[in-house]
Amino acid sequence: MSNEHYLNFFNLGCIDTELFYLEINTLFWVIDLDFKILKFNSAFEDVLFDVHSMTLLQGESVLDLNFDADLKKKWEQYYVRAFKGEEVVVEETIATEIQKTHKQKICIKPLRKLNGSIIGAYCSVQDISADTDLLPNENNNFSLDHVANYGEAVIIIEPLGCSNYNLVYANKKFLKLARIEDGIEGKNLFNFIIPTDEKAVYEKINDIVQNCESAVWQTKLQIGSCLENAMFTAIPVIVEQKCTHILFIISKLFSQTKKVAVLENNKHVFYKALQFSNDIIFTLNELGVFILVSDAVLHILGYQPQEISGTNFIDYVHESDIENTKSVAQIIEMGTNYSCESKYLHKNGNIVNMLWSATWDADEKLMYCIGRNITEYKKIITKTQDTQNLLNEAQRFSKMGSWNFDFKENLLSWSDALYDVFETDKSLFTPSYTAFLSFVIDEDQHFVRQTIKKCATDGAAFTISYRINVGDKTKRIIDAFGSSEKDADGNIIRLFGTAQDITERRKIARLLEKSNQKYEYLFQNNPMPLYIFDFETLQIIDCNIEALLLYGYDREAFLKLTIVDIRPEEDRKLILDATSSIEKYGTIHKKNWRHQKRNGDLFFVEVTGHLIEYEGKKCSFVLISDITEKLKLEKKEKEHTQFIETTLENLPIGIAVNTIEEGTATIMNQKFSDIYGWPKEILADYN
Repeated sequence: MSNEHYLNFFNLGCIDTELFYLEINTLFWVIDLDFKILKFNSAFEDVLFDVHSMTLLQGESVLDLNFDADLKKKWEQYYVRAFKGEEVVVEETIATEIQKTHKQKICIKPLRKLNGSIIGAYCSVQDISADTDLLPNENNNFSLDHVANYGEAVIIIEPLGCSNYNLVYANKKFLKLARIEDGIEGKNLFNFIIPTDEKAVYEKINDIVQNCESAVWQTKLQIGSCLENAMFTAIPVIVEQKCTHILFIISKLFSQTKKVAVLENNKHVFYKALQFSNDIIFTLNELGVFILVSDAVLHILGYQPQEISGTNFIDYVHESDIENTKSVAQIIEMGTNYSCESKYLHKNGNIVNMLWSATWDADEKLMYCIGRNITEYKKIITKTQDTQNLLNEAQRFSKMGSWNFDFKENLLSWSDALYDVFETDKSLFTPSYTAFLSFVIDEDQHFVRQTIKKCATDGAAFTISYRINVGDKTKRIIDAFGSSEKDADGNIIRLFGTAQDITERRKIARLLEKSNQKYEYLFQNNPMPLYIFDFETLQIIDCNIEALLLYGYDREAFLKLTIVDIRPEEDRKLILDATSSIEKYGTIHKKNWRHQKRNGDLFFVEVTGHLIEYEGKKCSFVLISDITEKLKLEKKEKEHTQFIETTLENLPIGIAVNTIEEGTATIMNQKFSDIYGWPKEILADYN
């Protein structure tokens, strides 16, 4: 069959040309209707990893990639339009990291079955800053020259019967791989490639011919004298609803040497560790600049991996620790594995306590580091220092020891503290893997064995919890961390880690949870209005439902206020003066104040405030009593008495009013006093 015939195949649309968006200047991926990634090319994978520090796995949702919300929303709209049958083509100009701009073309098109039903979308991003002859023409068709110079091996076969597949076309890449110099005309495909499982390949090719549907699979095959791992993308050439030929793209060819297999395995493990580790895994160059950063940096320090990549690690160290922080050059000079504890700054300004370990790779010129957030552990230790009993509890449940297993020496060593964790006598116990497992309860044995085996096999770091029996067969809960060290050739030379007894911490956590539940119930269901404010900032930080009903706010709005905001303008200076010091406010503050509701109404309250420690802050716990009606009644009673006295005083006759119980005059006018000639004060004592 002539080259012109295949050119017609492309120009007539017999071959789905979208599958050729695999050039080095084009990012390509395919998704289904659930946004799951079905296929992607190496360019797309490399851009995500090198530029954005993201890893990509087949089957994950493309919407789960850590881009900003606006970008995700825009792309989701593109995908949905394609799912509805629309072809989305957008050209845009973007700026790169070095402030240069380039143009790119976004194409998102429906992925259809032969019956026309939409099952997903083709997606591609092309760099169109420079002209290239390798792009499709205006009709979105490819010339045969494009296929001939295509970056992957491409062949076209004519299926003539079972195991008889006439090789009628091969591009330059395939000819080079197979070392073919004397032509391919009339020769069987399997003269040049020998699959490990020929029967399986026959079955797949026959399925493609019968169903006229594309297929993708991976297999091992021999091309020339090399045994290769290959991914086959098979595309049927459909003429009059019949598969007459099959076009194969043979991609991702790697030599099956031990070195490449190890590198690929390590890359896969490293990708997994970056994505799923609870600790920050990152690399630094000699200047201390972040190269790769794992996803954990988002929940520990508040930054996206792409935000922190390219910046210097010292920019995130708290100023109090900068002087004591060693540079990468100093760590290299030390020539040992390095670990330290230091304070870092979260994106929101908070301090995060971090425990770091670092190893320099002289071949790669990179420092491999792991950072663990120990802020919560620090908080627990700080809180438990208030009383001796809590301190004793903390000393028990914060017991931590370290261990190290040297592969060369086949030697397991424990720190002194680890013997305390396992409650065993150092002079009587010799650490070994078997001896360690004897502590682990039967139900956790398999899980612990498999975890350590995986770490010893591929170096994967782990953080696990398991239970042990100690002394009198008391069960204790252990929180363990483990990792590995490799030599320059990638061989694991040692495992190391820590083990901590967290049994008491779990008990205390349960007690604190119960205590908090009781406090929450009593606070929220109290019939009196209550709120708590920060004595330093005067910010209201908690309140109950009665307080919200009294002041007319919802909870979210009320907790944005300070105690100054709930007072009329003319009284605000008074409350600022009253809270200017603990001495002025008093340990117990009791006073009548004017307060203001959300609608502007003023009312009088009796405030009783108690200074307390709350969530590590100096706060005031305030009880509010609305005395507005009480004051109104007192005022009316006083006015009524004054009215009666004024009226009696102006009568022309003498008047006196006696109390029934005592018979003495409580009210008399001046006329009555004049009649008797005695002062009112004297007459009031007589009946």
